[in-house]
Amino acid sequence: MELDTGVTVSTMSLAQFKKLCPGIQIRSMSVKLKTYTGEIIYPVGTSITSINWRPNCYRKESRCYIVKVLTRNYEDDLQKLLQEHSDVISDELREIPNCSYKFRIKNDNVQPIFYKPRQVPYALIGKVEDEIARLERLGVIEQVTHSQWGTPVVQISKKDRAIRLCAAYNTTINNAIDTFNKMSGGLVDSLPEI
Repeated sequence: MELDTGVTVSTMSLAQFKKLCPGIQIRSMSVKLKTYTGEIIYPVGTSITSINWRPNCYRKESRCYIVKVLTRNYEDDLQKLLQEHSDVISDELREIPNCSYKFRIKNDNVQPIFYKPRQVPYALIGKVEDEIARLERLGVIEQVTHSQWGTPVVQISKKDRAIRLCAAYNTTINNAIDTFNKMSGGLVDSLPEI
């Protein structure tokens, strides 16, 4: 049951009433309720319920109107939407087609920043190596032999015990590039946290 000081009557769904008030009688009635937006609701019935708030603080008998709530299966709608737009929505990591990106350094005085790799817990070394190999295979990252810039990477454990690698660009290159860089003619703000 929801209490709302702005409403004229209190309502509860039939399913919730059966769950929370088993054995309490619902009296039939011929009343119609009108919502704030004008819809008409015909209650299944009414019941007198006891409202208690904190022991010995507040207790009141109140009429509650029991209504059938029509629920919609939004899961089906979501699956339909995902299927209709599967060309742009995907669980797979992939390249953005026809997109190039160029960084503009703020000025010539910016010095490259290089952080050495963070220590990986021994128990996660295999998972980190596997994830790096996967990202390399997908073309998301590529191995280099030397770089003046080095960003630390942190491994985050997911619920399914896999890991996600996150680069801390805010400690290195994000501070050195122009706020607005061009990405295929559009503007983007620095590097995303991946």
